[in-house]
Amino acid sequence: MKTIEMREYMIKFFMKQVWYIFVTTIVMLVLFPLMSITADASDSEWLSDYQYSVRGNSVVLTKYTGAGGDLVIPGSAEINGNIYQVVINAQGSGENAFFPEDNISSLCFGYGCKAESLNAFVFLKENLTSLDLANLDTSEVTNFNAAFARLSSITEIKNLNQINTKSATKMTEMFGDDDKLTSIDLSSFDTENVTDMSWMFKGCSSLEQIDVSGFNTANVENMCSMFEDCSSLKNLDISNFNTEKLNDYQGGYNSVERVHHNCDFDGITHMFSGCRSLESLNLGDFHTENIGFFMGMFRGCSSLRTLDVSSFDMREAISVQNMFYGCSSLESLDLSGWDMRNCTDLEDGSRDSKNMLYRCYNLKTIDTPTNLPKEGILLENGKVYTDEAGTIYTTLPTNCSSSIRLFHNPTIAGIRNFVTRLYQVGLEREPEEEGLNNWTNQLISGEKNAVDIVQGVLCSPEYLNKGKSNSYMVNDCYRAMLNRSADHSGWNDWVTRLDAGMSINAIFAGFVGSQEFINLCSQYNINPGSFPITEERDKNAGVTMFVSRLYTKALGRNYDIAGLNDWCGRINANPSRDNIMNVATNGFFHSSEFLNKDLNNTEFVKVLYRTYLGREYDRAGLSDWVNQLNRGEKTRDQVIEGFAYSQEFSNIMASYGL
Repeated sequence: MKTIEMREYMIKFFMKQVWYIFVTTIVMLVLFPLMSITADASDSEWLSDYQYSVRGNSVVLTKYTGAGGDLVIPGSAEINGNIYQVVINAQGSGENAFFPEDNISSLCFGYGCKAESLNAFVFLKENLTSLDLANLDTSEVTNFNAAFARLSSITEIKNLNQINTKSATKMTEMFGDDDKLTSIDLSSFDTENVTDMSWMFKGCSSLEQIDVSGFNTANVENMCSMFEDCSSLKNLDISNFNTEKLNDYQGGYNSVERVHHNCDFDGITHMFSGCRSLESLNLGDFHTENIGFFMGMFRGCSSLRTLDVSSFDMREAISVQNMFYGCSSLESLDLSGWDMRNCTDLEDGSRDSKNMLYRCYNLKTIDTPTNLPKEGILLENGKVYTDEAGTIYTTLPTNCSSSIRLFHNPTIAGIRNFVTRLYQVGLEREPEEEGLNNWTNQLISGEKNAVDIVQGVLCSPEYLNKGKSNSYMVNDCYRAMLNRSADHSGWNDWVTRLDAGMSINAIFAGFVGSQEFINLCSQYNINPGSFPITEERDKNAGVTMFVSRLYTKALGRNYDIAGLNDWCGRINANPSRDNIMNVATNGFFHSSEFLNKDLNNTEFVKVLYRTYLGREYDRAGLSDWVNQLNRGEKTRDQVIEGFAYSQEFSNIMASYGL
């Protein structure tokens, strides 16, 4: 009995010991890691400047909270006597920023320091002046987005070639807006797994040299703005780029669907925009079969002299807005391999492709694309191109199954610009294509000259129907023919002449031989021509003003053009005083119009005062002349003769050069 009791006691005691050991083990396994996380970091005091966690054999740093200055991130940390590898896990900007404050001036790493994510690692650290990447293990980093972006005080990233990028998939904005960097050697970068290089070097405005010769871009889908605003970059060799997977699909949408779903336009938009020092670029092997949007791809590449885009597959192209905008040094462009049948952007004002070639000032030859569905892609504003047959083009030809080589024709361009300018000055609008072509062809053939076109516009029904006053017409003539506003004395003189009855043709004749008009025409490669006077009223301003004065003083009305030309012609043919007297007497005072007024002697003499003396009567004179007429001592013709040979009338005639 005692043996049995002893056995039961031993079994119970053994079970208690086993339970104690089991419970103790569970407690140690569960609580020890938690105790380690919250343990006093007295062994590695620098950890107090970070938010971190312990994960296995690693201390994972997620945020720096220290005072800044010169910073070294060690490769290991000791906690409670245990050694852990330091791992950096940078997860973005803003609230997730690894460095939330811009307070570090230099940064380097201890041996063995490892990174698992560098997303926006030192993003926007403007006070950082030194960055040394030696010792940093990045072999497992997949996300390099904005890792070293917007470091406005960094002129060099030290030991960049030691970065291991074999796991990298994202490099968006990796060095974006590092505007003090002058050179970057990335020849050792392994980019085999990278899918996104958009904005990678955007805004590196001081970058003069960049080596991407080692890039494997076989999996890259997005190069949007990759080199945008690298304004100091003169040479760029990307001949090794494999672009077969480039596309601008987003959310599964193809190019057409993206327009309707209001998606961003990635792919290769703005890829080289703003590279204003770049002189040549060979994209002869670029694949663009999956690209629909080419907006701003070369915009502002003002030094670009040679550009090979001949292999571009444009069958999916929807928008080419601003594609070559500002390529002002480009002299030739071969688009002969471009099939643009789907360029529907021409029908949508919000994404206007018409300015694809805007400000390509020096473009001399263009091999045009084929199958362009709608007219509208403008050639450089004011420039005119012709094919070998001499056909004029101001837009790229549409619906052509084969390419046409166009040549810039400066002579025709000058002519069209001259005509356009006249429309703008006189008619206050742009010319319609039919009118522009009509005037241009007449100038090219020599059928018309510059002054003929001036007359054609400023004497057109459209212009005359505007009802402009003489003062405005004179101003328009100055602007049209002398390319300036009228000076006051000249303006006053011509307005006086027009008010007196001269036509606008007199101004044309007066300006056509001026050096100002000749110089203006030479600017547009156009013959100024000559302008013969055909109307008598335009031959002698003094005669015209004198005759016009006879109408208003003698007949009390304005001239009629036929009568004005008739009387001016008679005086122009014989400007003697006797003939002038004969015109005044027989032409006006003996006219039925004057005689039908049936004026009494007093009113008759008053008219003579106004006509021959240019003033109102004096009482004594009026009384004397009227009394002589009333007493029959003089006839009316004798009284007219008395006025006509007076000194006052001689002075009036002299003022008109008669």
